[in-house]
Amino acid sequence: MGTSKRVLLIDDEQPILELFSAALAKRGHTFDTAENGRIGFRKATSDEYDLIICDLHMPEWDGIDSIKGISMVKPHSRFLVVSGYAENVVADEVRNLENVLAVLMKPVDLSKLIQYVESS
Repeated sequence: MGTSKRVLLIDDEQPILELFSAALAKRGHTFDTAENGRIGFRKATSDEYDLIICDLHMPEWDGIDSIKGISMVKPHSRFLVVSGYAENVVADEVRNLENVLAVLMKPVDLSKLIQYVESS
């Protein structure tokens, strides 16, 4: 497994947060959750994370606003984007975001999610 990673999960869907949290805990990683981009921004800019997993479309602040805001305050932050929207639409939205390691489409393959976390 390697070293434990500290991850921030930002998603407005509680079942997704629970699913990702369980997968991370099972592998020994620590995590915090945020149910919208505004809360995610607050947590990400006041703590240190190896990786931030962020949904793209959420109320209050969407994923793009969150990623841009967090990156301005903490430019070395790294993100994994998850989305339930069409892949080509998502690709267009994140194309110019340098800190995005990958985009995973919902339903997310948890083995891929863990692979990105452990290689971050």
